[in-house]
Amino acid sequence: MKHPYEDIIHLPHPTSKKHPRMSIHDRAAQFAPFAALRGYDTAIQNAGKPVIQKPELDEDSLMRLQQKQFILIEYQEQHPLIEVTYFQQGPSSQSGCYLTVQGHFKRVDEYKQELVLTDHTVIPLDDILAIDSEIFKSIL
Repeated sequence: MKHPYEDIIHLPHPTSKKHPRMSIHDRAAQFAPFAALRGYDTAIQNAGKPVIQKPELDEDSLMRLQQKQFILIEYQEQHPLIEVTYFQQGPSSQSGCYLTVQGHFKRVDEYKQELVLTDHTVIPLDDILAIDSEIFKSIL
């Protein structure tokens, strides 16, 4: 029995004289941006993580944070080194995580209700859980 492609199976692969052959890397890149389900990979990654709710601070903690903000505003020109722990909202409104950043204080934007560091890190005041600095140890 004769194979249906026996007459062409041993011929060399045809190549175009006008268009160069595409590399394997470029061929793979054609399909890289395609994602049938947007956000699916993130949802799978976050499925095993515990859900952390944003904590509510009591009156005393809020008062201490406000005192520290006022002290920082007084020492604003010196750009003191501070460490801020805050809650960062996750992709879904039900989850988030605690972050701690260290940097030099620049200002408090009272209009936008944000604390700004000299490296342009912006932290919403409502999300701040703790602020620590050497200047508080000498004053408080």
